Amino acid sequence: MERRRPDGLREHFKRIHRDAGITRQEYLNESARPLNDDEVLLVFNFTTYRQDANGEEKQHHSWNMSLIFRKADGQWLLTHGHLSLRDAFPGSVAK
Repeated sequence: MERRRPDGLREHFKRIHRDAGITRQEYLNESARPLNDDEVLLVFNFTTYRQDANGEEKQHHSWNMSLIFRKADGQWLLTHGHLSLRDAFPGSVAK
């Protein structure tokens, strides 16, 4: 897995999503928890939006994300990432 610095994370996703027609992205409920002196767990909800056929912005996908960063040689590097699609099967679970 390619390692990325945390401060470049948002730009990384913007670059990926530009070609997919993503017009906006949100990072919600961000929480960071130290695992030890040199590792931190970052969890958040990540939501993307795109325009529909009428030009109106609609939610595209929403994800639960967890990322682990490790400090090495004074730099924070992404060492592990996991994402799971929220509401992957709408209507399949009773509310």
